[in-house]
Amino acid sequence: MNHRIELPGGLSVTMWLPLVLLCLIALFVGCDMPVDPTMKLDQAKPKVDLLRLDFDRSNLEIDVHTKDQLSVFNDQWMATLTPITGEALINTELALRRIIRQGGETYHSSSTESEAKGLTVYRYLRVVKNDHFVSQGDYLINIDGYWLNGVVFSRKTLSQFDQRQVDQFFFSLKLLDQPQPDHEVLPAWKEYQQTRTADSPDGKFSLYMDPAPVCLGSYDDYLARLDASSSYLDMAFTEEDYANGGRMIGNEILEFYSLDDPTGIRVDIWVDRQPMHGVKPENIYANTLTIEKSPVNLWSFDEPCTLEIEPGRYDVEIVLVNRGKYSEEFLFDRDQFQRDDLERYEIYLTRTEEPSK
Repeated sequence: MNHRIELPGGLSVTMWLPLVLLCLIALFVGCDMPVDPTMKLDQAKPKVDLLRLDFDRSNLEIDVHTKDQLSVFNDQWMATLTPITGEALINTELALRRIIRQGGETYHSSSTESEAKGLTVYRYLRVVKNDHFVSQGDYLINIDGYWLNGVVFSRKTLSQFDQRQVDQFFFSLKLLDQPQPDHEVLPAWKEYQQTRTADSPDGKFSLYMDPAPVCLGSYDDYLARLDASSSYLDMAFTEEDYANGGRMIGNEILEFYSLDDPTGIRVDIWVDRQPMHGVKPENIYANTLTIEKSPVNLWSFDEPCTLEIEPGRYDVEIVLVNRGKYSEEFLFDRDQFQRDDLERYEIYLTRTEEPSK
């Protein structure tokens, strides 16, 4: 999704919930608000497998449905749900209440319970107009003692969605006794790798939430370096790194920086080949990367994506194609992958050496 979305009141579009939780918890630090005892958050059950979720699919399309995420959409809005429990649940609820309290008269919170369904929806709504139209909604949903964290936003820039439609979706949720593997809808990047043609990129990916920096390489090595550092700042890039377009972190991690502060970018990876372009792409960064084992990882702020690549030493070149060409409305990854007229980053990997024995 390499386009810009700006909402009324300076709200940011939220897509991937792990980053949202980090932001909310940061807001919560130092807050003296007590936990709401009526919500019984300390009694939350362990995270639920979302493949147990069933719901009314009328007028909805499913973008992702896995054990860890459910994303659905219609022509107005997109909703993303993830399981949550423990301290993350308590901290998120406190932070959401604080956001609403500090947001002013157009920020509203409310809840509705359906005893018959064993379901309660807690709403934290931003920029509410005419009672029902909302710019962004955050939600906590209790279903039979399991909790879900939800984010809903409008698909169109500077537009609002009808909260009543969202409530209809939430109150259609029900838990089945067992997960339903046949309900699974893989993320677009995984589906692409299973169905791509031989003349297409080896991988297509979407990274969200101002993805600078972007890393390619060994995520395990990255985590090990984080654990060994005394502070996250020890691994921060410098102004010189940014001016150069990227840097190496050891031999197994290449880091580069997206331009122009988009809310997300598309990244195509080509291995041992390059596409032809009518207009020369803009060079971003180049270096040499060692891949000790497959798959290789691509990540920014969210969980890493993966791509099977033969181990070895690779010359890596990163370019920017169609700079500044964004979609005017939200595009889902499958649609984004079809739009070669829009901005995208391309990574070319050319193997120069076999892996060391």
